[in-house]
Amino acid sequence: MLDYICSKQAREDLRRFLIGKVDKSQLSKLDCKNQYISKLFQYSTVNEHTHSNIKNNYLIAKRPGNFNDIYDSTMHTNTFYKNLRELNESKQLSYYLGYGFAYKGFTEDYIKKFSEDQDKHLMTCFQNDFFINCLAGTNMDKLMWSHYAGKHTGICVEYDFIKVNTHINDFLYPVIYADCPIDITDLMSNDDTIPLALLVSIICKSIDWKYENEWRLIIYMPSQKQEKQSTSEVVKLIAPEISTIYLGHRFIQNFDRKNTKDNDAQYRNYELLVKTIIDKNIVTKIAKPHIGAYQLEFDYCDLRKLI
Repeated sequence: MLDYICSKQAREDLRRFLIGKVDKSQLSKLDCKNQYISKLFQYSTVNEHTHSNIKNNYLIAKRPGNFNDIYDSTMHTNTFYKNLRELNESKQLSYYLGYGFAYKGFTEDYIKKFSEDQDKHLMTCFQNDFFINCLAGTNMDKLMWSHYAGKHTGICVEYDFIKVNTHINDFLYPVIYADCPIDITDLMSNDDTIPLALLVSIICKSIDWKYENEWRLIIYMPSQKQEKQSTSEVVKLIAPEISTIYLGHRFIQNFDRKNTKDNDAQYRNYELLVKTIIDKNIVTKIAKPHIGAYQLEFDYCDLRKLI
């Protein structure tokens, strides 16, 4: 599965399968040349891990079972007609062989209930076999700043995916937005196409999330444990070079000890982050509202003045 994720074939298969199922304008993002997109962004609050991730050049990938979208990485099938067809074929063969009694209790209602249970199980059974790191295509989205960067008290990190020394780009996929879940029943019926079915479930989301313009780093790593997989596990990926760190409009205000609600602990998180950015000599800009328009501007910010 990991080899398939990294392959050009996977992107070609996705593009071919999704034709007619989603807005065709989105499919150009699956071109292999767009696999090596230039700049991507990650919005973040300031917490006890923020400074260390930047200091150590990590991107954190998590299992999608506790993402904010309850449909994230879920599989959508409708196995009723397939199961009903197979039952009828088996019934015909059994009558021909003189064993018609064998399927006496298998009614259409029974098959409907069985199929519903099967579809429900398939929906989430592979959800946590993957680790995902979520990135955005822009640093200018006002909703993203509100939802993922602590209402402008956090940051947005700009990563340069051209300047990489690893094969991280091979794991990079765009999210494709659809009006309704993509039916992968036929893909799940063939062992050869199950990897494609899993990828479809991971990169396709409701069109309600289209504003996020999301890209994903996808790592296949099923849990070795027999018990339910933990959604608290993380995988640390070596990040591309950081080009710029953008501060939220309220970042400096929140850095002030008087306004730090969590007192010394949260102030320390801001202090460590600021010192890390200065030590790594990362270009820093701060957001400000644009006069006369609902959009953001960014001014250069010298963090050394805050220490």
